[in-house]
Amino acid sequence: MLEQINSVFYLRITRTRTLAEDLCSMKLLEAQVATYELEYGLVKVSANSMHVFFNADAIVDLETVYQLIGISEIHFRNQSFGVLLDYQQQYTIDPHALNFLAKIEHFKGLALLTHQQKAILNFGIIKLFFEKPIEVFFSQENADLWLSSKIGN
Repeated sequence: MLEQINSVFYLRITRTRTLAEDLCSMKLLEAQVATYELEYGLVKVSANSMHVFFNADAIVDLETVYQLIGISEIHFRNQSFGVLLDYQQQYTIDPHALNFLAKIEHFKGLALLTHQQKAILNFGIIKLFFEKPIEVFFSQENADLWLSSKIGN
């Protein structure tokens, strides 16, 4: 199903009510609320977080962040939430654009899932600009636990 949001972005929405499923050899621990297939990758929404899988060579710029903000407004309008960025593929992050996500009142933290040393160093630079809690993780379980502690569940 195609849905128009803010008269600009078109999203293909797939609603699911299944338990955890394998994706990119990772297990999502919570029940899926929605899945968004976007130009830059895939966004899986659970009860209190968004797990974002970017395509290789994607650019996380202002347009991408606005799409994530739009998804957060649909699912987390009056509720605390966190974002998990899956950095298994190489992609570019604009730290100033990403900071717009931090300005959302109910946004509580950003976790980066990676095994790449370069990504860890780059994320250290992003930490300098980011206004909310941000952390790097090597396992999804630890990232989910950290996000849950920041969200307060």
